[in-house]
Amino acid sequence: MFVDDFNDGDFDGWSVESGSWFINQLSLLGLKNGIDFSGRISVGDLTWSDYEVEMDILVGDGTDEGIGFRRESPLRTYELVLKHFPGTTSSKFLLNKHYDNQSLTLDSSTDFYMPYAKWHHLKLSVEGEKLRFG
Repeated sequence: MFVDDFNDGDFDGWSVESGSWFINQLSLLGLKNGIDFSGRISVGDLTWSDYEVEMDILVGDGTDEGIGFRRESPLRTYELVLKHFPGTTSSKFLLNKHYDNQSLTLDSSTDFYMPYAKWHHLKLSVEGEKLRFG
């Protein structure tokens, strides 16, 4: 089992794909470059079949968060995205599949209220072909 609460001050075992990442007060943070941040960091391997990912996120105006899973390569992966609409407190979940430089939205939630500058707990469970999130 892999568990990381970042209390050791590092993120050993994680792979930085893009962006600048650091640990601050037991939190993994990505640096924004100007108005855009599109950093990616990952953990795990292809042999993982059933697992859970839990995280606490601090929502910012117009900044989307995501959890990648069933990752074969940067070009072949699934991703659960928490999408925020700039200037509003409206959000939605998107389930995306990325393959061969294409992206397909497999499912999405209805819009819901999610206030900014508050911490929110997210959990993704992957069991075979079944996904649960919330």
